[in-house]
Amino acid sequence: MIRIILLTSLLLFSGLVHAGYKTPEFNDPNSSIAMMYMCIVVGDKQGYAKDALFVLAKVRPKIGISIKKSGDLLNDAYIWYDIKENSMDFEGLWYDLCETPIDNLRRMGG
Repeated sequence: MIRIILLTSLLLFSGLVHAGYKTPEFNDPNSSIAMMYMCIVVGDKQGYAKDALFVLAKVRPKIGISIKKSGDLLNDAYIWYDIKENSMDFEGLWYDLCETPIDNLRRMGG
């Protein structure tokens, strides 16, 4: 199981530093904020969470991220998605790493 998680982490974050991301979070393979924004984008683009951007808008102030910073993070997440679009198992990513955290954000947003 740990091997699968490590492999998934390598696939998710491989190439991050060289992709020209604006935010330091997307240059940090341990960033939970970058992962949250990746999950928001996967939910939105793949249709797993059609309300993903609405959820983000509701929780952003509660987690203390400014509008500008959130926009930069979201832009980086869309760049990441475009890079990974043809090489990533988004369904596996969603059900293994994103579905529960996004559900938690929904509850947090009220």
